[in-house]
Amino acid sequence: MKRSLKNDKMKTYAEINEKIKKGTAVVLTAEEVSELSKTLSPKEIAEKVDIAVETVKKQKQIARKILKEKFGKLFLFLPAVLFS
Repeated sequence: MKRSLKNDKMKTYAEINEKIKKGTAVVLTAEEVSELSKTLSPKEIAEKVDIAVETVKKQKQIARKILKEKFGKLFLFLPAVLFS
C-alpha cells in the first residue's frame, strides 16, 4: 500500500481517493494558491489544501525556477511579495 505524507502524518492513497469520491477533497488553481501565499504561510496553505508543507515549499521553488528561466535578469525586479 503506497502512502503520501501530510503534515508529518501518513495518508494512504485509499484515504485520498475516498475524499475525492466524497467530494471533500480541496482543489485550488495556481492563481488561488498564489493569492493564498500573499497572506498565508506554507504551513497554513498545506493545512488548507490537505497536503504536506514540503509539497508547498517545493512547488514554490519550482515556480521561482520557471520564472527565473523565463524572465532572466528581469526576475530580479519582480515584487518580493510573490515569494514571501
